[in-house]
Formats: sequence, structure tokens, C-alpha cells
Amino acid sequence: MEKLKTLEELAEEYLVLYRRILEEEAREPGSVRYEVLKAAAVYSDRKLLLEKLRELARGYGGCVSCAYSKPCENWPFPECRWCELGLAQDTCGKWTLIE
Repeated sequence: MEKLKTLEELAEEYLVLYRRILEEEAREPGSVRYEVLKAAAVYSDRKLLLEKLRELARGYGGCVSCAYSKPCENWPFPECRWCELGLAQDTCGKWTLIE
């Protein structure tokens, strides 16, 4: 059985991703798209990130509010998620509210 993810665990995945983005930009200035760099800078604040993730979980369906979601690696905004089970959002049948 798959382990359900909490908002705190999802936030930690984002924070790891944002640290990598900021480190990449520090190593090679200009290598990260501006909007991605801005999101990484803004949402590197754990409290702000958790607030945003809670807001999205309450207001949206699909992957954005699912306990089986993970950050999109190539577009790491809180509104963009992939299914860690590899399922399509419209036909998944595994959706479970993240808490």
C-alpha cells in the first residue's frame, strides 16, 4: 500500500527543490528562468509555502489537493504537481485529500 503524504512532507520536497534551484543560480547566474527563480526565493520560506499549499488543497481538486502528488521538477510552482503513482489526473481513481 502506498504511503499517504502530509502537507509538511510535500513542503519539504518543494524546499529541497528550491534549494537546488537557488544553488544552481548561485553557481551559474542566469541559468534559471526568472519566474522559477522568483518562486524558489519566495517559497523558500517554509511558513509561506505551507500556507500556499493549504490554500491550494482547500480550493482545488485533482493532483493539487492529492496526498499522492509531488512537485513538478521542470515547473516547480505549488500549483503544478505530478502524480507520484504515475496516474492521469482525470482517470486516476486514487485521489486522497492531502492533510
